Amino acid sequence: MKKTILSLGIICLGALTLAGCGNQNKVPQKTAAPKTEQKVKKDTANESKTESDTQTSDSDSVESGVATASSTTTPNKQAENDPQVTPQQLGTMVAFLQNPDWFKEYLKDGTMYYGTNNPKLVVGGDEVAGYDFVSANGDPTSYIYYKKDGDTVTIKDVEPHGSQCVADAGYTTRTVSYHNLLQDYYQSQGQKDEVNNDASQLKSWASVNQDVYQSQN
Repeated sequence: MKKTILSLGIICLGALTLAGCGNQNKVPQKTAAPKTEQKVKKDTANESKTESDTQTSDSDSVESGVATASSTTTPNKQAENDPQVTPQQLGTMVAFLQNPDWFKEYLKDGTMYYGTNNPKLVVGGDEVAGYDFVSANGDPTSYIYYKKDGDTVTIKDVEPHGSQCVADAGYTTRTVSYHNLLQDYYQSQGQKDEVNNDASQLKSWASVNQDVYQSQN
């Protein structure tokens, strides 16, 4: 009888132990969900940081672009603020650039002239129609033609090459910046005084070429 009771007790105890082990296997794993949640939160934070960095970078790019555009417009603004000189003063600076010794020599002799090609009077042909000029009133090589258009000054003169005769020589054309001319020849007070003084000594080309002038007017 005691053996039977003892056996029943052992069986019941074994059953309870097995029941307890089964319940332990059904306990939810708490570590998996938080890890996933933390990763999602971390990724969300990274995305927010990335978006913020992108916005900052875009803003910097816009500011940089504005700064670059502003810096590239500076020369144009400077050109707009340059002093406006007379055609005679401009011709003097062009002569300083092209052939200063020749210009000074004839100016000293009183035989350096200024003229303008108006629609009725074209000296030098149609290619220089509308141009102003300074001249020693000699052959075609003694004329320097120039025309200002905004910040661009176009210069034309006749330059024979080698054994080429003057009659066969064509125009040589070059363009320069008006602003650069002023920078080179009209910056200091001494430069301004020299240009103004020389320009004031230029004689009227029309006054010594009345026959040509009157025949075309």
